[in-house]
Amino acid sequence: MNGITQGSFITKMRNNTDKKILKNICLCQDSMLSRTRRFYHILRLMLQNKKIHRQWKECHAEVRKSYEEVKKEINCLIWNYGCSHKGLIHDYFSSGLFRKGTCVDDFCMSREYAEVIRKLQEKHKDFIRRISDKDTCKQLLATAGVPVTSTLGLIRSDRGKIHFTPQAGCAESDFPSLLRKQGILFCKPGDEFATQGKGCVKVYYSDSAYCTVNGTHLTENAFAELTGERGLLVEPCLKNHPTTAAFHPASLNTLRIQTMLTPNDGAEVHHAVFRMGRGGMTVDNLHSGGIAIGVQPDGCLSKEGYSDYPQDPTFREHPDTEIPFSGTKLPFYEECTRLATETHLKLFPNLFNIGWDFAITESGPVVVEVNVKLPCMFQAQCGGIRRVLETWLRPLSLIS
Repeated sequence: MNGITQGSFITKMRNNTDKKILKNICLCQDSMLSRTRRFYHILRLMLQNKKIHRQWKECHAEVRKSYEEVKKEINCLIWNYGCSHKGLIHDYFSSGLFRKGTCVDDFCMSREYAEVIRKLQEKHKDFIRRISDKDTCKQLLATAGVPVTSTLGLIRSDRGKIHFTPQAGCAESDFPSLLRKQGILFCKPGDEFATQGKGCVKVYYSDSAYCTVNGTHLTENAFAELTGERGLLVEPCLKNHPTTAAFHPASLNTLRIQTMLTPNDGAEVHHAVFRMGRGGMTVDNLHSGGIAIGVQPDGCLSKEGYSDYPQDPTFREHPDTEIPFSGTKLPFYEECTRLATETHLKLFPNLFNIGWDFAITESGPVVVEVNVKLPCMFQAQCGGIRRVLETWLRPLSLIS
């Protein structure tokens, strides 16, 4: 065999045959892996589209886009931003992008917005954590002369009993005496985990029970269960200005002003919304069923308001009182914007955006809360923030 022994020839042939077999096996495995990946990709798309369709069906039929348009927009967002489809689908519907007339390119998903803001405020996280406590933040504002709601004390439950710790200046040493004197008190969680109106209760004095909450007479033990071990801050109930009370008298209707630092070391109002309750609820938060309406720069309400419930229609008037939104000018609006921007620069010059909650009373604005951690942007009511994110916040986060 031309210098090649029979044994070496057989060995060479066997090696070549083994390589071909191994190559075929690898090709077969790659093909199986490719088919498996393709199968799971198709399955994921099917489940994703099923979830989109389910949420689309829950939206109000008169205001929603077509299903094909919604599905196309969500798939484009997933492709463009590489976000988790679960969080992105929730963002899409909670931001009101399913509504006709909204432009998906103008909006910013909450996850990417949160990542940019956290990076910008990373150096100040200890300060943010400290003032996320509502009582601490109130004391800071009060020392600067900002009108804030007064804290009367703190109530905690222990083995079915209510323990009241009065604040300095509160004459009453026990909760029943304070409630008897005030008639109505507002109690809310005081830590950073209290958001969106959760855990807030309006407590009424009752001759026949320990107190009354939501029309129900409660014993001390029942009220202790409602209070929880973490405790609640006790505040006097503020009264709405007649103009804002007219929409929904049962709740404290508040003005949310979002201030943001500008490139010239100033602070400006990025947007403002007016929130109100409905159906007799005592809070105005959207997650509790409230309605929010955008506020124009002159302090007048926009024509349309939205809730956080996709099944609700677009509101042009309050569903209970039938008072139209358009044309209503909020009292003391200029004072609120001035107070928010000046206090932002004075007390929080290193925080890029802050949400201010104002109660508008007959005597003027009062700061109810300051949201410093990650305030909501209310894009459905005031338009998307994509331009601000890409031209100001994101570039700044890359060099900070």
